[in-house]
Amino acid sequence: DMPALRLLKARWFAQSEGVTRALTWLEINPPEVSKHADYFSLLANYYQQTGKFEQSVETYADLLELDAEQADWWLGLGVGYDRLKRYDDAAFAYRQAVALPSLKSSLAIFANDRLKQLTR
Repeated sequence: DMPALRLLKARWFAQSEGVTRALTWLEINPPEVSKHADYFSLLANYYQQTGKFEQSVETYADLLELDAEQADWWLGLGVGYDRLKRYDDAAFAYRQAVALPSLKSSLAIFANDRLKQLTR
């Protein structure tokens, strides 16, 4: 079963049957994280969308071990920590995200706003 095909099917499930169904599909026999970062990036995103913040934090942390230059993953990690009320960890992750040039400006605005609120 090819991870690329599973990704396509998961995205289809997310649109047709909901993110929970897509998440269930991705959790079954996942591939190796080091070879399929896009798979785990979607998995982490779906964990957040379904309120599974512990799992999203773990998954984003695994991804960042592979590539610490991914601003979106730092932002995802920050959001997960934020929702778990781990505010120091969230602030650290948001700082990492905004320091990277690849972060979209709308997301940078969000991260900077959260940083201001967390570091008052």
